[in-house]
Amino acid sequence: MNSIKTVLVVVVLAVVAGAVYVLINNNSATTTPPSELADGWSDSPSVEMPDLEVSGPPFGASAGASPDVSTAAEQALGGGMAPPFSPTDSPDGLTGRPPLPGSAPDASLPSDVASAGAGSGEVREAFARFMEAARKDLEQDRLAEVHQTLSLWYDNPQLTPEENRQLTELLDQVAGAVVYSRQHLLERPYTVQAGDNLQRIGRAYGVPWQLLAKINGISDPENLEPGRELKVIRGPFDAVVDLEKHEMTLKLRGLYAGRFQIGVGRSQEELEGTYFVEDKIVQSDDSNSPLGRYWIKLNDRIGIHGTNDPRNIGADDGPGAISLDDRDIEDVHDILSIGSRVQILR
Repeated sequence: MNSIKTVLVVVVLAVVAGAVYVLINNNSATTTPPSELADGWSDSPSVEMPDLEVSGPPFGASAGASPDVSTAAEQALGGGMAPPFSPTDSPDGLTGRPPLPGSAPDASLPSDVASAGAGSGEVREAFARFMEAARKDLEQDRLAEVHQTLSLWYDNPQLTPEENRQLTELLDQVAGAVVYSRQHLLERPYTVQAGDNLQRIGRAYGVPWQLLAKINGISDPENLEPGRELKVIRGPFDAVVDLEKHEMTLKLRGLYAGRFQIGVGRSQEELEGTYFVEDKIVQSDDSNSPLGRYWIKLNDRIGIHGTNDPRNIGADDGPGAISLDDRDIEDVHDILSIGSRVQILR
């Protein structure tokens, strides 16, 4: 696919035997699924802990101890972390979406962070404990657990800008490996049955078949080889659009699943609210169209679309409503489903 303004950076995590791979985006404002190879998205990502500059207990302070690394992240969160998503035997019985951001306090965060009155020192110390726990879990290749706990902290207003940078740098890598690589970290692999096609499998799991095609490197969705194991994801994905930050964040059942820089149309003051994807349209290949080829129609005649002018990204005076780089819109078009929720905030 011709989407994603990224380069693939392969870095070996020194403390991880049999290193895990994931994309590092070269655009600090935008992070997206892995870049394209000939047969779909890249399956050669790597995860590297960022340079950490937080106050609190120094990393390695517990060196020489023998912590239970299987629960390191949970211990860092005060024991309140919900268990990671478990694989299921059947694609039936999709779970409901998590509540909208801000609709309820996040009980999964440690009490010293969840409390509105938490002091700066308490938050710094809790974040330091958390990042140390993430390091230990990465050493054990526990990417799904790290992905879940990192997602709990994402965009937390009590973190400093530097802490948010460190968190997002690691989360971008981990989410890329967990969600978009071919590793089976969220669901058991799906074994293709005689007569299967990718459209039916995508419907059963609540995600577009195009997403499964890109992850698995499938060029013909109608002809699947029986017995082949596929990476599957249980959707749907949702999106949160921050008008002030000019950023769209994708969520998968509440977990962070990537971010894109956006442009906002001239009528931005009318955009705030909660919407659902009603239709997805691929228009004729007209490079002169100010809204690009891909259109994601939301209710109330609002749309997410491409742009033929890169100057619209990061700006507030472009055409339409929510625009993405004309390469990124193809990814979002193939990730969001009919019925996906899109919350637009200021």
